[in-house]
Amino acid sequence: MYTQKQTVQDTLEGKLGAIECDSGNAEVQWNNIKECVLDTLSVLVRKVEKRVRKPWITQEMISKMD
Repeated sequence: MYTQKQTVQDTLEGKLGAIECDSGNAEVQWNNIKECVLDTLSVLVRKVEKRVRKPWITQEMISKMD
């Protein structure tokens, strides 16, 4: 567990350190940071499936509400 945490931390520090922060656009900076974090986590940790909070609500019901 600790080694995985350390690996994720080291990888994120390396990727985030390589991002250019000279751009004045906060949206571009946020997207770069988000992409680094999501890529790193998807490779090293793998995605955890979301737990369905209300399983009785189907996609058909959601589309009818829209």
